Amino acid sequence: MKSLGADKVIDYTNEDFTKSDERYDFVFDVVGKTTFSQCKGILKQKGIYLENMLELKDIFKMIWTSNIGGKK
Repeated sequence: MKSLGADKVIDYTNEDFTKSDERYDFVFDVVGKTTFSQCKGILKQKGIYLENMLELKDIFKMIWTSNIGGKK
């Protein structure tokens, strides 16, 4: 991921990044171990969450949050 331009790559088996005080512009969950609901608190105001496998309920939450809070 770093070779593709990521500033930081997090190994989810070693740390729970969803409880971090750090805020991110972009979260890409490659292995599908988190949800948008878990990650929206660590996204910056215009932050984007992307995962490989979306569930219908997550899509509705993303649309709602995007319209209300600016996070996508």
